[in-house]
Amino acid sequence: MKRSLTHRRSSVARAEMAAGAAATVAPSFVPPYPPSLIDRCIAWLDRRRYPAWAFLLIVALLSFLVLTLVEWREGAYPPGTFQPVHAMAAAYGPFILWLIRTLDRSAARAARQFRPALRAGVDPRTLEYELTTLPRTPTLAVGAVSMVVIALSALLFLEDVRLLGLAPTPLSEAVAGTLLVTTWWITGVFVYHTVRQLVIIYRTYTRATRIDFFHLTPLYAFSHHTQRTAIAILVFVYFDFLVADPGLRVHPLNLAVGGTLTLLALVAFIGPLGGAHRLLTAEKTRLLDDNARRLEAGFHELQRRMDALKLAGADDLNKTLNSLEIERAALQRTATWPWEPGTIRGLAAAVLIPLIVWAVQALLQPQLAR
Repeated sequence: MKRSLTHRRSSVARAEMAAGAAATVAPSFVPPYPPSLIDRCIAWLDRRRYPAWAFLLIVALLSFLVLTLVEWREGAYPPGTFQPVHAMAAAYGPFILWLIRTLDRSAARAARQFRPALRAGVDPRTLEYELTTLPRTPTLAVGAVSMVVIALSALLFLEDVRLLGLAPTPLSEAVAGTLLVTTWWITGVFVYHTVRQLVIIYRTYTRATRIDFFHLTPLYAFSHHTQRTAIAILVFVYFDFLVADPGLRVHPLNLAVGGTLTLLALVAFIGPLGGAHRLLTAEKTRLLDDNARRLEAGFHELQRRMDALKLAGADDLNKTLNSLEIERAALQRTATWPWEPGTIRGLAAAVLIPLIVWAVQALLQPQLAR
């Protein structure tokens, strides 16, 4: 009887402990919206046993092979020769997909590093999901609109299609057209993906950030991500300029796309951090004002004691004033832009080095042509 009662009590205790443990477990995360086709594709790639980049590289090579074989057959250029611009056209879609996947992973790491700076009540899982997952319907709509806009823009320069080196035959137009439409769709999605990420980061800084002026490391997390975003866009623009036909490099449509992406790269780095800059500036001003009031009170107290010839404790007061001066100097040295000095140097190198190489090449080319 006693053994049965003891067993019953232990069962009840275990049940109560299990109930208490279940109550402390965080509720399961419910996504605020379904993922886009791009995110489903990336999730499918991540489930494969082979690396995602290897699969995308194979897709790019196969696309280039099919396009090249078609152009050989249709007589666009002799068999055995290749067009660099066609290689880039084939690699464009897989590269953008890889870039979206890479930037999503970067954003997820930044969101996890940023967690200590989030205000109470903000669910970090929702923030990470929004940063790394596109909504399904808007993504399809943006891709469709981008296809229409770029296609209409291309029609304005229809006579310049010859610069692409394509054969004017139905088979060539069908294969190349499919490749170009896919490229235009994913280009629009990439721009939407990038702008959306940056807006979410800006909104997080301005609405969901708890500023601790003496613990700024979490605030730097997103600056590393925006730097990677800007460098990735600039690398793509430079590579496009390098591979493109000389006539296409200065083509109005190509210059417009390249200029838009370059502007997007610069805005990508600085824009989302502006909200944090304003918050840090306001907090720095508040702390400096508080420090100034304490310094003023200390000087008034020192002057009062000197006037009354009561200098007892003056040494302690002097140490206090020195401590306040040290605090003020430290506050004044603290930067209000949420990035480390190395972040700026890395971005400057990514911008300037290709321009220097291009300038040197342009200067030496007339000499080498002699």
